[in-house]
Amino acid sequence: MKKRRKRILFFLPGLDVGGAERHAVVLRQAFSNMGFETRLVVFGRRRPSALLGHPGAEGALFLGLKGMSDLFGWPRIWNALQGFRPDVIVAVNQTPLIVSAAMHLLLSGRPKLACVFHTTEMQPFESRLQNAFKFAVRHADCLIYVGENQRKAWAARGVVARRESVIANGVDLRQFCGLGREEAKSRLGIAKGDLVIGHVGAFRVEKNQIELIEAIARVRGRGVAIKALLVGDGPTRSLVESRVRALGLGAEVIFAGEQYDVSPFVAACDIGALCSTIETFPLSALEFLASGVPMIASNVGGAPEIVRDGENGRLYPSGDIEGFACAVQDLAEMGRRKALASRARASVSHLSQDAMVARYRDLVRDLLVGCEAW
Repeated sequence: MKKRRKRILFFLPGLDVGGAERHAVVLRQAFSNMGFETRLVVFGRRRPSALLGHPGAEGALFLGLKGMSDLFGWPRIWNALQGFRPDVIVAVNQTPLIVSAAMHLLLSGRPKLACVFHTTEMQPFESRLQNAFKFAVRHADCLIYVGENQRKAWAARGVVARRESVIANGVDLRQFCGLGREEAKSRLGIAKGDLVIGHVGAFRVEKNQIELIEAIARVRGRGVAIKALLVGDGPTRSLVESRVRALGLGAEVIFAGEQYDVSPFVAACDIGALCSTIETFPLSALEFLASGVPMIASNVGGAPEIVRDGENGRLYPSGDIEGFACAVQDLAEMGRRKALASRARASVSHLSQDAMVARYRDLVRDLLVGCEAW
């Protein structure tokens, strides 16, 4: 009798084009390539065209649920989990973990349950789930943090797992190699000599793109000719666009929209920006640095694990617009910028996507030792 392939189910809260979602899609594709049978299940409703159809996202099952209080949704979740008969459930963030943990004891074969956790600070609407999350963590086989600062933050809050691991996010060093900056600018209609600062990320309150716009306005007022390239979409985009118009920066700020492959946009930038009020282990910072682009980042969460002030970029206190503007002005000077850029790629060479995938492969194989589910 032919032995069936091991099955991994990736369970996501949503499928926005964000770091956690792209991370899950990469892992799913990697495990498929290793010979595992995989499935992607999405708790929410949104179906972003920029992500669907790409390797690792194809065939996603959308449950279309609003929240865990939707009692009619629980049978759908049950059918999705039980119907695939996974050997391993990889829950991404808190809602999929809580739901999976609640059903875990009832599922046939008792699949292993792991959580890849990308959150450092829960949003106000999520904070009520904190006790349920702690309960779910205790019942999971492994909790995977994506950064060391994140692990320390949750340990200080009393989160205790049976087993935990830190597997840092990784960047595709072949895709993000920083070649052809002037050509990349030309394709986006940006003049060859224009200085460009870029931001890649969803438009959400915690991503705080307005701080970048305010800093750009100050720097331009001091005579620095710089443009901003914003890649992403989301609920706060219209607010940022309104502020751009109010400051008279309409011709200096490019809104590129939601993109799955952000590498052509990163390649067009001279400086990368990260102005979040909350951050865990930002994939966009890895992508900029791997492309040889120095970063300016708010000193929050896991950002200082990646961006080292004076080595591959600049750090500033979150909320300090003047500090941000001064960092932009510093990197606008070509010699200073080139010095940081020369060290950017090497500073993240140890954080390759291949190395990250290998660590997840070893973890899953370890979880499956002696496991003959189904």
